[in-house]
Amino acid sequence: MKTNYFFLAGVFALLLLLPPSTALCQSNSISPQDFGPSAERIGFDSLVMGTPLTFHFTMQGIYFYSNDNAQTAVVDAVAMGGARPHSEPFAVTTTSKGDKSVPLEIFFSSPKKKVGMYFGHVDVAIQAVLSAYDAEGKMLDKVPVTAPAGSARNVSVFIGLGIPETRIHRVTLDYEGTQAPKTIDDLMVEPRQEGAPVDTFKTILFSPASDQQAKIDAINALQARPSREASLTLLEAARNDSDLYIRERAIMALVQLRDPEAIPTLVEIGLKPPNDAVRLAAYNAVWALRQMFPVAAPPKVTITATSPIRLGEEFSVEAKIVSSVDWNFARIRFGVGDLLLQVKTDDTIVYKGKLSAGKPVVMHARFLAQRIGRTTLPLTVNMSSNQVDATSYRAILYIEIQENNGSASMTPFPGWDRVIRHVIPDKEE
Repeated sequence: MKTNYFFLAGVFALLLLLPPSTALCQSNSISPQDFGPSAERIGFDSLVMGTPLTFHFTMQGIYFYSNDNAQTAVVDAVAMGGARPHSEPFAVTTTSKGDKSVPLEIFFSSPKKKVGMYFGHVDVAIQAVLSAYDAEGKMLDKVPVTAPAGSARNVSVFIGLGIPETRIHRVTLDYEGTQAPKTIDDLMVEPRQEGAPVDTFKTILFSPASDQQAKIDAINALQARPSREASLTLLEAARNDSDLYIRERAIMALVQLRDPEAIPTLVEIGLKPPNDAVRLAAYNAVWALRQMFPVAAPPKVTITATSPIRLGEEFSVEAKIVSSVDWNFARIRFGVGDLLLQVKTDDTIVYKGKLSAGKPVVMHARFLAQRIGRTTLPLTVNMSSNQVDATSYRAILYIEIQENNGSASMTPFPGWDRVIRHVIPDKEE
């Protein structure tokens, strides 16, 4: 057989013209079993339903955000119309920007060599593509995974990518041929986030020779180096520094680290503070961290419309809240959507008092349906165990107002994420 050297030369020339991203494609699609002992699994089950996700995993060096300013939010099976996360109760999903579907983007503060995740919440056949980029934004590789129709109904299909060198600083997940949101669970990375070197700043912070400004500079440097060691250093300063202003600054820096393990110590500081400023700083820090990392055992909330929803008429709503644990104090109240008007009645529209385990709190409210359209009716539950540690949960009733036969359900209607921004914030009484 005679070799066609002209043909081979042409193929070689075409290879040289391929873009770097294609030429660098050296990996295979990897499975969860391909991750080694240095890998880390990032779950979303300790977060708050509906929370926009950006800096919740600072301690792991992972950031969720998009150049299109599209949010990534925490969702459960109800918000996904019955689709199940890979691990209960939560997954995360991209929110559409208008009618445009955007990729899911994940950034890493330290480079990785393997990245993978479970995806789904899609009814049609899709091809998912996971792409990896280096620190300069240059594509390193991409891996496609095809999911037949129905196989990705739940968040259960794994897609993973690995390269020989530890160079991945960003990945994107996108779907070809569909505008479906990108929903993932149980993100896996290798290697795990490395602890940042903090010894120099720790020495400055605890040195008797350091003045206030030097300590402030050290605190600023520590909050920019998320790690457990940085958190422990700031906690020690928050507890023991002789300068009470430094204690305040250390407490505020702990919020920037987003370390949920700092909460118990911050509660102790807030309950026995050296002055009011430190008490307020600890209270605000715990509150901010609890927005991202709520306490266990959320209450079970059921909201129903107990009368027909018709344009121009009043309708009644009932909420039932049951906690599995005792709470020393709870404040529960209805919000209101922009198509509704809350009607003054003698019903219990705001509850203040204890929540006893297994004992339901039942609330009623009336609203006037002012205009045809879709809106949301939120119920906010604020609970606390003491004067410092508190957490909030929000349940939503999704309402469609029609001329005669409206509807209400705790199952989201299509496009609920574009309506929810119209909810009027709760007003303190």
